Amino acid sequence: MAVNTPSRTLAAPAGPVRIGVITGVTGGETATGEGTTRGVQIAVDEINAAGGINGRTLAVIVEDSESRPAIGVDAAHKLIDVNKVPLIICGCSSGILLPIGAYAKSQNVIIVNSSGSSPLIRQLAGTVFSVLTLDDIYSKFLAQWVYEKKFRSIAMLAPNTAYGVTQTKGVTEEFQRLGGRVVEAILYEQNQADYRPDLQRIQARRPEALVVAAFGDDSKLLFKQAIQIGLTVPWYVAYPTGLVIEDPTQAEGRIFGLDLGFNVPTALRFNAAYAKRYGRLPRVPNAVYTYDGVWLAALAMREGGTDPNRIRIALPRVAREYNGGTGKIIFDAQGQRVTGAFVKVRMTRDGTFVPTD
Repeated sequence: MAVNTPSRTLAAPAGPVRIGVITGVTGGETATGEGTTRGVQIAVDEINAAGGINGRTLAVIVEDSESRPAIGVDAAHKLIDVNKVPLIICGCSSGILLPIGAYAKSQNVIIVNSSGSSPLIRQLAGTVFSVLTLDDIYSKFLAQWVYEKKFRSIAMLAPNTAYGVTQTKGVTEEFQRLGGRVVEAILYEQNQADYRPDLQRIQARRPEALVVAAFGDDSKLLFKQAIQIGLTVPWYVAYPTGLVIEDPTQAEGRIFGLDLGFNVPTALRFNAAYAKRYGRLPRVPNAVYTYDGVWLAALAMREGGTDPNRIRIALPRVAREYNGGTGKIIFDAQGQRVTGAFVKVRMTRDGTFVPTD
């Protein structure tokens, strides 16, 4: 995996090179937050063991977005204005990443994105480099899988955010192109106490399957209330490891998903290191994507130093030579990953995901 040799050690190295990390340590994205912080730490330990950044220790400053856009932007202000970091690793959903990226762009700070997937990220070309594929690529694969499973009428259920709108648009367009029908599309408001009116609208249209882009605590209540009203059609979920399900025994045979490939051959070394350190395998894919993002940032700084302008130039080049946990990383002209592996999974009665057809 990270088979990169240390760069030349300076005779009199300065203090540590500090970069920022913003993720949902608390709030509705804590699974992502855990994966992000753990992926960061494994990478940082390896990088420092291999010579750091030209003899300087790599250090991280972790800030909690609390899974809210405004708090995420506050965290970016602290890291950029006070801590003066040249680069931030962002393990946040698109709705949080986008305003963080906008401020970083205004201050000429680089963002390495390991979680947000909205195509709107392309508007931040030169600032945000994404180590995962974006939803304009992903949503087509999700729609194709559902159609291949012989479903011809579906409903969409997604949050009323940039992420949710993109997933709904992408899946709808591709499913209809294939010949299917989207009989209802609900963009729900997040953090509500009762989703039954939205779910009843879907139930009235009698879809054969439900394509869902929910995550965190919202997904917990949505699934629970769907079962309560008798809406038991199968769920095909975008990035299913972000789900929170209260009673997984009710989800067996009902929840399927297409996720970023992370239990793949290239990730075996990372997964072994993760299990040795934390006692189990990663629960979410962004752990290894974050790991790759930190390594790319380190390699770019080894080559170009901590000037964001030089990091920007170095990132695409070092990516071409990096052998990471998520496979080959190639950035397009906008700094977005052009390829990626997806895995089809189903939820078991103990709440874990296993591969499916």
